[in-house]
Amino acid sequence: MAEVRAELAAFFLRRDNADDSERVAKEALQLDDDSSEAHRVLGMLYAARSEDTGRGQAAQAAAAELVKQGIAHLERVTENPAGLTDLNLQYTLGRLYTR
Repeated sequence: MAEVRAELAAFFLRRDNADDSERVAKEALQLDDDSSEAHRVLGMLYAARSEDTGRGQAAQAAAAELVKQGIAHLERVTENPAGLTDLNLQYTLGRLYTR
């Protein structure tokens, strides 16, 4: 059931439906905390959101928190051998490390 939820979250993300994607990915992680797909979805989502927080001190703090969450989720994906070969994931993780 967790894998179905994770795939649905990925579908929502591809359709630019970030709110539903985040909600469903979190549901998948409640069912299976090791779901690589759910972690990938949340990591990519938080990485994208971290670049669109606006200006000012509060926005910078929000962006820093999103970067932290994005890194945590994407690092969980790299624990899986398939995550090591996902170049988009590796590139995004590298971008987050440098922010």
